Amino acid sequence: MKDELDKRLQLMTISVIIPVYNASATLFHCLESLDRQTYRNLELLLVDDCSTDESLHILMSYVEQQSNCLLYTSPSPRDLST
Repeated sequence: MKDELDKRLQLMTISVIIPVYNASATLFHCLESLDRQTYRNLELLLVDDCSTDESLHILMSYVEQQSNCLLYTSPSPRDLST
């Protein structure tokens, strides 16, 4: 039973959505943590809400190095917490 569950989990893609607004101080740590995950079938959806710090540049650099990432940028600031 456990082997069957493990096989099904390996086939599943898990989407991780990361909203970002002026998070350059902590963003590297967050992305590094995602890189260390042992589950490899991840889809990363990175959403920048018009950051005014270096967050967008950090995200763009990260996405260039990863094949499982999509970067979305908001054309105007929104409250993504609601």
